[in-house]
Amino acid sequence: MSKHDSLESALYSGGDEPSGIQVPPNLDEFIRKGIELGQAERRRGRKRARRRLWTGSAALILLAACVFSIRLSPAFASLLREIPGLETFVNYIRSSEDRSLGWALDNDLVQPLGISEDYEGVSLTIEGLMADNNRAVIFYSIDSRSDRVFAKLDKWEITDRNGESLGAMISSGETGVEQEKPFKGKSRGTIDIQMPEGKRIPDVVVVKTTLQNGDPENPNAVKNAPNPFVEPPSVIVPDLLNEHQYEIAVPVDHSKFEGMKREYEIDKTIEVEDQLITFTKATVHPLQVTLTVIGDPRNTKRIFGAGDIRMTDETGAEWKSFWSMGEIEDGATIGFESSYFHEPKELYIEGGWFRALDKDKLEVVVDTERGQIIHAPDSRLQLTAVGPYGKFNKLTFSLTVNKELDNMFYGGIFASEYKDASGKKYEMVSIPGGTISGATGMGGPGEYESYFYLEDVDYKQPLTLSVYSYPSYIREPYKIRIK
Repeated sequence: MSKHDSLESALYSGGDEPSGIQVPPNLDEFIRKGIELGQAERRRGRKRARRRLWTGSAALILLAACVFSIRLSPAFASLLREIPGLETFVNYIRSSEDRSLGWALDNDLVQPLGISEDYEGVSLTIEGLMADNNRAVIFYSIDSRSDRVFAKLDKWEITDRNGESLGAMISSGETGVEQEKPFKGKSRGTIDIQMPEGKRIPDVVVVKTTLQNGDPENPNAVKNAPNPFVEPPSVIVPDLLNEHQYEIAVPVDHSKFEGMKREYEIDKTIEVEDQLITFTKATVHPLQVTLTVIGDPRNTKRIFGAGDIRMTDETGAEWKSFWSMGEIEDGATIGFESSYFHEPKELYIEGGWFRALDKDKLEVVVDTERGQIIHAPDSRLQLTAVGPYGKFNKLTFSLTVNKELDNMFYGGIFASEYKDASGKKYEMVSIPGGTISGATGMGGPGEYESYFYLEDVDYKQPLTLSVYSYPSYIREPYKIRIK
């Protein structure tokens, strides 16, 4: 049996009986030519910047899926592996800690695309995506077609078709699944877009990112000039490519997930050490469950977030919490693995503690000229160093945390805005990759070290920073029913 015969068999075995639609007698030939077309396009190098859409393999194979009316089938994943560029991401999804992605894959939520832009022989390709109303996971690849160029992407920006920011939480990273040795100029990664509560993924998402070259033997290297932002200093490599911003419009097919959500009104308030916290609503989407929580304005503490919150069902099985957007004080959205395709009879939210700090302790005052901390929430926060960093100033703080209780990474403990003694406001410097933070200590009491970068100007001392998150807690066990 040929490979494409086996694909046809997998499609039949993955779902119900075939529909009454006539199957083209030369379907295998269509699929074979489609795959060959995709592979041929991928081998072609182009010197001029351009965009192209590889439709051959994706369209023809998806046509086969439509012919057989397959749904709820793991065979769809096997089919996707045959589309050039997507096989790596199928393996990545299967190995992900976020089980929502695997369940969505089995339920036909992947949208193969193959949209590419080339620049000086380096192509960025949007291979495909998975999406629901509030989340999109985009799969991309970079191919420099060279063993001399290590192409890196930085400064991700996601907008709608009009150039307006989505106001979303964006994370990106390499999959780490496919590492070719010796290096052949290829890498793959994902962009995870989490929309704010009440906003949906637009029909077109515009991905903008900047190409930077490096050295395959020294992945942290930069091009031909020393970079004052990188610490420690990078290995300097020849200027193989000019910096270039890619911009690719990514269509999102909403028909794939239209109507796929369940909403549950909770409206339950709990009291934790005299602080009132209200769980308002839970929404179950195919790629995540979102929970909205808000604090009472009369609270005497600022509530940053929930420490050990988890979602459980009637058997005690847990769905992990992966992210949180906003502070409970003003209204937060917390994201969990999705139970959409594995709907339990009952769903609960439970936990035992929250991060919170007295409202009169939310400002940290430092004298950067003398290198002294004047006021802090407690003695666990220390200013350990002040010094130049390129053309900026760098502040280093240490923070002691009991990691047996709290496993949060306390890199960004301050809000980006700060002020001097005259009341003039400033914004912290955003260096490449964002504000850099580091941590030391594993298990038990831990020592975190955070770095912040300020403009090198003649400030009126001292400076006042606003606490954004802090390891101070309020405790009370709770269990709230969602459904």
